[in-house]
Formats: sequence, structure tokens, C-alpha cells
Amino acid sequence: MDICHRYPELTRSKWRMSPKVFAGITRRVERVQREIADADRREWFELHYGEEKWGNKTELFKILDRCKAELKGYPHYPWRTPKVRELKGYCTRLICCGYFHPQARLLHAFLEREEAGAFQRAVFNERAHEGEVLGRLVREYLAGRERDLDDEA
Repeated sequence: MDICHRYPELTRSKWRMSPKVFAGITRRVERVQREIADADRREWFELHYGEEKWGNKTELFKILDRCKAELKGYPHYPWRTPKVRELKGYCTRLICCGYFHPQARLLHAFLEREEAGAFQRAVFNERAHEGEVLGRLVREYLAGRERDLDDEA
């Protein structure tokens, strides 16, 4: 209706839009309304992309493409993972920003490129953060070392 009012010449033109252009528009609008109503989703986008600035549509689409590429890296939507703590103005979702966890400490792991990719995919499929899984592996290693030392004594 908006197009008909803005461009009345199109409604009387032989080049007017076909019904298939409008097919499914109600379903798409309802999907977007559900997305907007999701508070966790809104918060995630605001915290990750809320500071972005653009001057024209081309720059806006570059930001949106970057966001889509980031989301493709997750096996599920990051806003559905739990927060590791409440920290105003920062995302603390486990899968994307788990380094905000109060017990987080930076560790380095030396892996071949293929190993690192396989580890990242396995962790995402487990719906966890890389740091969480690394922490579990280190704790298991330390517990095994402790058992070995007890056996020697």
C-alpha cells in the first residue's frame, strides 16, 4: 500500500510489480518483529555493533556483511548462550566473550592450523567457549599429574 501511495504511476503502469514480489511479506515482517522483540538478541547486537558508524548504505551493508560473517562462525546464535557475569556495557556471553569470566586468564596453545580449526569447530559444536574447554583440559592434566606424583610417593 505504501508503494501504491508513494508511486501511483506504478499501479497504473504495465511495469507495475507482480504479486510474487509481495509474496511472503507478512511472514518476513512477523519474523523481523520476533527478532526485534528478543531482548537478548537486541542486547548482543547493541554491544557488538552499537558503536558502528556509517555514512551511506554501502558502508552500512559492509557492517552488516561483517556481522553476518561473524554469525556464520557460530554453530548457534551467541545471544542464546549464558552470560558469565553481569557487566554493564560489555557482552559477557559465554561463546563469544567468555574472557570476561572472573576466573579467566590468558593462556596460549601451540597448534597446527588444521588442529586449531578442528578444535574451534569441536568447541562450537559443544556449544562452549574455547577457554572453557581449555580450562577443563588443563584441570584434567593437573589432576593426572597429581595422581602420578601420589603414585610415585
